[in-house]
Amino acid sequence: MALRNVVLVLLLQFVSCQRPYIVVNGKPSFCKNTLCPSFTVKNSTATYETRQYGPEKWIANDVVEQPLLFPTKKQLFMPLDKYTRRNRIPASSPLLVKSYSKVSNFTMMMYVPKSYTRNLRNRGYVYVTEKQNFTAYVRRSFAGNPNSILRWKYEANELKNALIRDKLTFNHDIFYSAIYSEPWATWASHNEIWFIAK
Repeated sequence: MALRNVVLVLLLQFVSCQRPYIVVNGKPSFCKNTLCPSFTVKNSTATYETRQYGPEKWIANDVVEQPLLFPTKKQLFMPLDKYTRRNRIPASSPLLVKSYSKVSNFTMMMYVPKSYTRNLRNRGYVYVTEKQNFTAYVRRSFAGNPNSILRWKYEANELKNALIRDKLTFNHDIFYSAIYSEPWATWASHNEIWFIAK
């Protein structure tokens, strides 16, 4: 068992290597053919980068006291997907999953491009939320299974330790998993972890 854990950690470190990206016409390459919120990189280290995001609107859906397994992710995602189709909102990224360290509550959020925010309304379980200007500490891109809970926790812990080491102020109790692939994908070349600065 101990050997298995060592091998797992080494494997995670190997696939956690930085994945460089380029910006073309103001759009990061990891957004591919989707629309994504703009940001400015304020600082970059070997472990993470500091991004400044402007005010944006998102649609969101919550679950309370449930493990983040596939049925829960489906319960979160399907109402959001139905909402975007009904309102003809094009594909966007990232798909954010907000996780709390002390409780099994989760919020999934989809970015809504500015040109599609005019007639947004709460509908059923889906509600509209607006994020004001915020600073995100972002774990440098890592490849892997975007549906691996173990992987998200590992990467979040690595980022948290780096931020604590650098004596940065942030919300320790909440982190965001940023997914830039289809939510049902078993492998993605670009995944991120976010902590939000206080």
